Amino acid sequence: MADIDTSTSDLRVRSLYPYETQRAEDLSFGENVVIEAHPSKFGGDWWYGTTVNDGRSGFSPQPYVPVVEPVQATALYSYEGSSPDELSFTEGDALTVVNRLESHKGRAEWDGVVCAMPAA
Repeated sequence: MADIDTSTSDLRVRSLYPYETQRAEDLSFGENVVIEAHPSKFGGDWWYGTTVNDGRSGFSPQPYVPVVEPVQATALYSYEGSSPDELSFTEGDALTVVNRLESHKGRAEWDGVVCAMPAA
């Protein structure tokens, strides 16, 4: 851990792909998991992080977990997700939008997991 920058805080990344551990110190995760990350001090390809939703920690390959540029938004209306991949919310809920896919779709973080949502 000597090459990990633990001075960084609130650096959130989102997994683009699932990753299964190769070593005991690695962190396994699925797609669209939010991780609080600490990058390598020397620009290495392995970052240390902790999953937001369940607190598991370990190393992960940096290309799997790009930095999230979140936008805070307020729900204009309630929405009931129709599948486990969709986010349900009520009017007035504060949402963290992490990706806008199309003019009418996006992805938002909720409790450390990224889900699909409608976008106005």
